[in-house]
Amino acid sequence: MSKMRWLHMISVKNCGKIVDGRPCPCADQLRKTVLKLPINSEEQKTNENDILKHQTRYNKCFMEEKYWY
Repeated sequence: MSKMRWLHMISVKNCGKIVDGRPCPCADQLRKTVLKLPINSEEQKTNENDILKHQTRYNKCFMEEKYWY
């Protein structure tokens, strides 16, 4: 499972936005959440929910950069 998480983490690209001097904070947050390893099944469920939440935010931010209309 950790190899799958690593591959997911390296597939996240920066969108090009700079917020407070940091490039693409939504991508950074998603990377951190993906690499977080759960200790038990409860933490795994919350981690999966966090990944989904951050993935949605990242997709919205990334697509907003491409399609600004």
